[in-house]
Amino acid sequence: DWDTDAYLKAEAEGYEGVALRDLLREWLAGWQPGARGWLIQGPTGTGKTHLAHATMQHLVLTHAVSAVWWSTRELGREIEAALKTKQPLHLILQPLIDADVLVFDELREVKSWWWDQVVDALESRLDAYPAKTTIVTTNLKAGADGSLAAVLGDRLASRLRAACTPLTIRGADHRATQLQRPYNLQRIA
Repeated sequence: DWDTDAYLKAEAEGYEGVALRDLLREWLAGWQPGARGWLIQGPTGTGKTHLAHATMQHLVLTHAVSAVWWSTRELGREIEAALKTKQPLHLILQPLIDADVLVFDELREVKSWWWDQVVDALESRLDAYPAKTTIVTTNLKAGADGSLAAVLGDRLASRLRAACTPLTIRGADHRATQLQRPYNLQRIA
C-alpha cells in the first residue's frame, strides 16, 4: 500500500513524456531472459530502490528466474566479513555474476581495495553471453562530459551503457515529505 504517485513521472532516453509506470509495465510484459536492464539515476528518496525491487520481484514471481540483490554498502560488509574468516571472495561475487537478474542498488564510487574486484565481477556479468538482465540504481551524477565515466571509470561506464537503458527519475525526497506528515503515535504500555 505504499503510495507510488510520486514515482510515476520519469525521463528515459528515447521515452520522453512517457509515465514511468507505463514504461516499466511495457518492459516487463515483453521481458525475455537476457533483456537489456536499467540504469536508474536520480536524487535520494525518489523511488529508485523501490522500483528496482518491485521489478526484480515481478521477474522472480512471473518468470521464476534467479535474482540477486546487492547494494554497495552490503556487498562491502560481506567482503569485509569474508576477509576476517578467510573466505574466498569468488564465493561472494560469483552469485552476482551468475544470477539471471541482478539488482545492484546504490552503485557509487568506493575507494577501497576490494572495489576493483567488484568492478571485475560486474564487468564479467555485463560481458556475459548469453546476456543477463542487470538493474542498477545510483545517486551519482554524470560528470562534466555528461557521463558516469568520470565517476565510475571508462570500463564500467562503457559496459553499463551497453547493458542498461538509462532512466533518470526527478522529484523530491519522499522521506522528507513523510516527515512533515503528522503521525498517530500511541503509547505502548
